Amino acid sequence: MSKFFTYEERLELQKHLKESLSFKEISRRLDKNPTTISREVRKNSFEVATGYICTARFRVPYVCNGCESLGKCTLLKNIYDAEHAHIKASEVISEARSGLCVSEDEIARLNAIISPLVQNGQSVHQIYVTHEDELMCSEKTIYNYIDASSSQKIKR
Repeated sequence: MSKFFTYEERLELQKHLKESLSFKEISRRLDKNPTTISREVRKNSFEVATGYICTARFRVPYVCNGCESLGKCTLLKNIYDAEHAHIKASEVISEARSGLCVSEDEIARLNAIISPLVQNGQSVHQIYVTHEDELMCSEKTIYNYIDASSSQKIKR
């Protein structure tokens, strides 16, 4: 069972929601965990602003796709749309893989702490252990910043 949904799986999910199938039945048909189905629907549904809030949005399946009065209802709705969900999920994955997401000021602050100590012969590990509260990031993150900085200097 894969954690990520393909576009085709999202289309199937959208179809099954329109048929008002339970998460358990949808999970069986898509060969995914019911919790995964629930998380996908809650994370990637969107609101359609039309007026007051429909209370069905707060109960399973958290969307109005299968509601019989969907076309006539004037309440604020949650809708699951496969294309919208796929685009949103792709953006999240792309953003997570985009590399370091830190400001220049933060890099300068860390550099001011770490560089002089490295030049005095201290290891990054020792610097991290003694300045953990000042650095406010993990040791692995510091190594990632150093690696990213080194690769940028090589490219120039």
